[in-house]
Amino acid sequence: MRRRDNGDDARQVWVTWLRETLQERGYDVDSPRGGGKTQLAADLDMAGSSVTRLLTGGSMPNHETVVRLAKVLDVPLAELLVRTGKAAESDFPQTGSKLDHSEVSSVTPMTPEQLAAAAKVPQAHRAWFEEMVRNFMNEADSEQHGGNSTGGAAAGR
Repeated sequence: MRRRDNGDDARQVWVTWLRETLQERGYDVDSPRGGGKTQLAADLDMAGSSVTRLLTGGSMPNHETVVRLAKVLDVPLAELLVRTGKAAESDFPQTGSKLDHSEVSSVTPMTPEQLAAAAKVPQAHRAWFEEMVRNFMNEADSEQHGGNSTGGAAAGR
């Protein structure tokens, strides 16, 4: 996997995009008393100081934070991986066609391996993809059975 240069310019582009996206999603992160940073910290299950570093570019998010951001912001994980420099666009197949839900539905749930094949995930990324799908499936099962899920108040939005 190739990584983009995470210089100051790339970091500033990331921070600007993140702040704008958070504002669009209703997180008032610019006002000291707006509550947006506190809500974001709760939704990401992170410390407030970590959210501040994220919003100021003091640190780039690690993999776990990128996954949480993707869920909270409702942004494809691949997009966030590219935006944070954790991956390049060329790391993801560009098939030119989008699947609609009917193309991936089945009577029995698909396994992570079947999903990887249907999504044409490159072999080099299959193990990672399948692990992430298993984690999401476990979270969904936990939520359905009354388990305590991570994600905070905005997860139910």
